Amino acid sequence: MILICPICNQEFKSFPCRLKKGKQLVCSQRCANQLRKMFRGSVNSNWKGGKTERKCLMCGDSFLRNSASKQKYCSRKCQGKRTSLRQKGIDNPLWKGGLEKLFCLLCGKDFMVSPCRKQSGKTQFCSKRCGNFWKNLHMKRKDTNIELLIENELKKRNLQYEKQKPIETIGIVDFLLPGKIIIQCDGDYWHGKKKVKNRDSNQDFLYGFKGYQIFRLGESRIKKSPSRCISQIIRRMSCLIKQE
Repeated sequence: MILICPICNQEFKSFPCRLKKGKQLVCSQRCANQLRKMFRGSVNSNWKGGKTERKCLMCGDSFLRNSASKQKYCSRKCQGKRTSLRQKGIDNPLWKGGLEKLFCLLCGKDFMVSPCRKQSGKTQFCSKRCGNFWKNLHMKRKDTNIELLIENELKKRNLQYEKQKPIETIGIVDFLLPGKIIIQCDGDYWHGKKKVKNRDSNQDFLYGFKGYQIFRLGESRIKKSPSRCISQIIRRMSCLIKQE
């Protein structure tokens, strides 16, 4: 079909099926843009009065918006402030009474926790350190070969000791002897790592600050002669007692 463009009065070709669908009423995209401009504003069948003046619910400033728009705030900043106020405290629809006080299962220190975290059952400890310490304390573990060698030597000499003894929240020692004497049995591979060495040195400093004497025995040294290791510890402790 040959039609005449209502904008520029030029002839153009079109199909009847496109005309039935209301498409290709003009000859080009340029003319289509001009046709849209002609039906803007009050001429448009969907006209709803244009922009109206409103007041922001947060700051009170006036702003212009279309009557069809549901915007109640002048900017995203004001909308964010209003949302944050609604999400805090009693205004929050998920409010369940605020924070509650609990006591740490390990150190006994009190800490605050939300009701939703309390319901999850993961709030028995005040910190991750206390939680990890509790897990290590109650974790089932087998004695290593070097620990068994030292334990047998302590039994031969009839020395009193406590095995896998926790010292406050600092750490768990392999053997604790009377007089605040600590014996640690260190494997060559694991305790040779830089990260573990730093952790051991920090623990030794805290043990020494609490008045403990620390003796760290290496794996190769224990396997070579466990009796010599214990003899050296006893000899050194006797020297310290004489000096006092």
